[in-house]
Amino acid sequence: MKFVTTYKVLLVNPGICCFVWAHAVNLNRILYCLVYAGATVSDKKLQLCQLEIIVVGRKCMYKGQEPDATTVEKVLK
Repeated sequence: MKFVTTYKVLLVNPGICCFVWAHAVNLNRILYCLVYAGATVSDKKLQLCQLEIIVVGRKCMYKGQEPDATTVEKVLK
């Protein structure tokens, strides 16, 4: 199976984009630090590998960010 992409990919595994690998490494580092510090994390609140998330009233996606529709609903009416 050959992947066609315009993003830079890993040499050892051309099916993985470099930015995805870097993100996974960062997540691993953060989770390790949390475990090392003895922190507890709610599995219901922890969001990993989501297509989009809401952060402080902004919908964050790979292509950028925009205001969350529920926070600007009254303004749009």
